[in-house]
Amino acid sequence: RQKVAKRDNDSVYFEKVPALSSLPAVQGAIVAKPQPFDCHDPEVCGPDIFQKLVPLVSI
Repeated sequence: RQKVAKRDNDSVYFEKVPALSSLPAVQGAIVAKPQPFDCHDPEVCGPDIFQKLVPLVSI
């Protein structure tokens, strides 16, 4: 794989591949804000999908 990538880079992109030690450390970033919600709120979770389910002990 590295040979193919190097050949592609040498013949298509013409960019030098930097040494791993010269690359800066990758820093994390917050890309989304948490949105609090109540999971028991019917507006959030919708109707109870088990509402019409009959318990096994009653059968």
